[in-house]
Amino acid sequence: MELIVRKKIRAIQYGVGPIGAAIVRLLREKQAVEIIGAIDTDPAKAGRDLGEVVGAAHAPWGIKVSADAAKVLSEAADVVMHSTSSFLSDVAEQLLECLAAESCVVSTCEELAYPFRKHPENRGEARCHGQRLGRGVGGHRREPRIRDG
Repeated sequence: MELIVRKKIRAIQYGVGPIGAAIVRLLREKQAVEIIGAIDTDPAKAGRDLGEVVGAAHAPWGIKVSADAAKVLSEAADVVMHSTSSFLSDVAEQLLECLAAESCVVSTCEELAYPFRKHPENRGEARCHGQRLGRGVGGHRREPRIRDG
């Protein structure tokens, strides 16, 4: 059965390290997603084609990685896939910038999964700011499990 896509989800990848690269390769396989930009401040990645940076088989894709987050975020994405750090204190400004651009955010920042415990001083500022703007901010905790025996 062929999937009929009426409107593609416009996505930006923020952070193109190993996790971000895996996310991008997966998103590229989805008919319902159009990757419209990528952000990374690493000089070895900025200015290069995203497909080449992530080691994709069918590169180049014609999407340049940029170190200029404001410029990329001005492209009106539906969602920003965020994967730059595990620590909320390191990514809070990035998340707020994504929300200011009126994009929803899905982040691999583990502390974002439940920010209130470790960062009670900001009471989950990014999540609250997102709610005020009618945008979602979600974190996913990826925790390796070790089994005994």
